[in-house]
Amino acid sequence: MNRLIYLILTMSLFGCASLPTIDSPPTIVILPTDSVSSPVVDMIGLRRSLHLERTKQELGYLDRSFATCSAGYGYSASRDCESLFFVSIHFQILCRDSEGTISTALGSADLKPLSGRLLYWTLGDSKGSMVLDGEGYGQIQIIFRKTQHHQRLKLSVDNDFVYIRAGEVKRIVTPRNWCN
Repeated sequence: MNRLIYLILTMSLFGCASLPTIDSPPTIVILPTDSVSSPVVDMIGLRRSLHLERTKQELGYLDRSFATCSAGYGYSASRDCESLFFVSIHFQILCRDSEGTISTALGSADLKPLSGRLLYWTLGDSKGSMVLDGEGYGQIQIIFRKTQHHQRLKLSVDNDFVYIRAGEVKRIVTPRNWCN
């Protein structure tokens, strides 16, 4: 029952959030789904303390293990001590303005960012959505019980999707049909 109440409160908080600005890609926060009662965590403070802050142009996967009892930022110093992973994934999605197989290398003029598009993601048992910024950048920040480096990340826009290992995600170039 506590999980249901927590889920409803979390969804209502996220439902009231405003759309991100172009300079500030969305931050997605999901706490471990299998915990009995998840604390309210200051993700920004925790991210800073783990030295995981970076610009949106610094693409890729990073994670840091941390002990909840010594982390602070909403975690108790004496109850439910465990080791968790703060996962931060920064990526950019571009679509190419050509179809089929091409014989020349793609240049920046051939690529267009998926700006302002609603993107759904799935990693492990967690799911979320975000709006990509004006340059096609997005970021996922989430807490897991174990590293997600080798897990498949699914990114989808409308009916199109791509799977990529979370640890390999950086700049993703998609076919022309993603541009629509």
